[in-house]
Amino acid sequence: MEDRGKLKETLSTFIIANHILAQHGIVDGFGHISVRNPDDPSRFFTTTGVSPALVSPSTIGEYTVEGAHPIPSNPGAPTLRLSPYSERFIHASLLARFPSVNAVIHSHSPIAVSFSVGNVPLRPVWHMAGFLEADGVRVWDIDEAYRAGQESGDDRVGEKHNLLVNNQRLGDSLAEAFAAPAGAREGAGEKGQGQGQGMETPRRQVVLQRGHGFAVVGRNLQEVVYRAVYTQENAKVLRDALSMGGADAVRYLTHEEVRDCLEMADGSWSKAWPLWAKEASVGALFQNQLSEG
Repeated sequence: MEDRGKLKETLSTFIIANHILAQHGIVDGFGHISVRNPDDPSRFFTTTGVSPALVSPSTIGEYTVEGAHPIPSNPGAPTLRLSPYSERFIHASLLARFPSVNAVIHSHSPIAVSFSVGNVPLRPVWHMAGFLEADGVRVWDIDEAYRAGQESGDDRVGEKHNLLVNNQRLGDSLAEAFAAPAGAREGAGEKGQGQGQGMETPRRQVVLQRGHGFAVVGRNLQEVVYRAVYTQENAKVLRDALSMGGADAVRYLTHEEVRDCLEMADGSWSKAWPLWAKEASVGALFQNQLSEG
């Protein structure tokens, strides 16, 4: 039986998450976040056809994890009148590939785009960003996915090379960039995720998308928001450090520091989230009908 209280709480947190992301500049008119349905892991929710800061219960759509198909509203629920995001396949493919992932963010952060097209890798320099790869965040180049589809004959007729992840083949290619190397189930994934359960877990928590932005995964909404915020903040710190002395003068976190900072920061969102939620709640655009009553 579905726990309607748990579902309402999840969707209320989802609305808050959208506003926090907007306040931190992770999303603006574009970008999106998703959350797995706590009552049915084969489904997920994301906003539909509106900017994140304008989210409301009537603009939250539900989709299947397999195939990203829209699910009709339940009787009595608000009728969804807006078109689904074409890039919902980012969320569907990551949620399908990794059962331990319950929330996904896609951002067009300009500074992330800069690191996705330049020759300096985005590496962690700040202890708050120990979830980033020590040797540099992987850059997924959609052009390689286009060419792979053409070579295999699996590309869609007339597929537009507009960098949008707007079909399952492209979504699955992006999800592959998060995966552990062949032959390694756990890779460098998070401690405890999927151990003994035969589940594939992500080796990477963040992947840059060349000329587009980045995608980030988490076990819950609070964690994925924390990671998105500090991915962008670490990029800003690194940019400033590079401007002061060049790449050779920057002190990056070591592999050991990344490992221990990741452990240290595990659950750190619990301190930041109440502040971020309060800051978002006093914004001019904030409304959350699901938190009322």
